[in-house]
Amino acid sequence: LAVFAGMLLTATPIHTAALVLAGLGKHKPVALGGAAEAALNLVISLVLVRSLGVLGVALGTLLSGMVTNFWIAPLTANRALGISGGTYLRWIAPALSPAAVALAMLLLRP
Repeated sequence: LAVFAGMLLTATPIHTAALVLAGLGKHKPVALGGAAEAALNLVISLVLVRSLGVLGVALGTLLSGMVTNFWIAPLTANRALGISGGTYLRWIAPALSPAAVALAMLLLRP
């Protein structure tokens, strides 16, 4: 559950920024980041699936997104809009709330 909550936390900034960039007609950074993420996801997932099973594939998805699009897409969108990272985080904070609550509940469970 923690890995899937982590995926939600990383997917929100990635997809929000990707939508902004698509709306601005700046598809290249998103496409390149997506290609790098997909290749890295495949490699990590194949390495981890043998020892961890489905959890390994989930970790591969989480880790590949964090290494690539988690910072590429928001940084590119911020530059395109001329805003700071703090402003961007304030804008997307409400969308992060459900995943943050799920992660907190998992970590605080007895």
